[in-house]
Amino acid sequence: MIGKTYGLVLAGGKSQRMGTDKGMLKYHKNLPQWKWSMNLLHDFSQKVFLSISKGQMDQPNLPFPEDLIIVDKYDSIGPIGGIAAAMKSYPSVSWLICTVDQPGITINTLTQLINNSTINKDGTCFVCEENKKILLQPFPCLLNPGASKIIFEHIKNGNYSVKKSLDSMNTERIVIQDPQQLVNLNIPAERDEFLKGLT
Repeated sequence: MIGKTYGLVLAGGKSQRMGTDKGMLKYHKNLPQWKWSMNLLHDFSQKVFLSISKGQMDQPNLPFPEDLIIVDKYDSIGPIGGIAAAMKSYPSVSWLICTVDQPGITINTLTQLINNSTINKDGTCFVCEENKKILLQPFPCLLNPGASKIIFEHIKNGNYSVKKSLDSMNTERIVIQDPQQLVNLNIPAERDEFLKGLT
């Protein structure tokens, strides 16, 4: 069992390869992906926050719920910056974390993650087998308060890889049954292929 859990949707990327804000794309129920992702985490979290960049915060007519925003205070270090900002804001909770570019994630996948989580470890993440190798998947993941020490240590040392941070922690690692659910959509061709599968 884990303690108090907040959800975090990482939506602060620049989306350069996609050519448009990935959080604003609509894959499900005509909802922007940032909102759909937040809804997905609600069943597992007491509160769900959206991690955005300083640049997004400065946009006019901000479409995000201002009381549920955590602004990334780190400059251009990727998703680990958003995670660190959330941990600084609420250091005593566990964080269930996903990104806006994984629209294939399902309730069943998150249920599997939560059901296999324990407060006795730093966190929980998925692994999958590829070419006879076991590969750690950084998102979605659950990080307990004890994980913050490693996250901040890695940032201080210039290591900004969430995957490497998770790999160095005492994590519960679960084999994902359908690795396609965890695929990131980063370019228009990947987006279009995913949308075709929904029709």
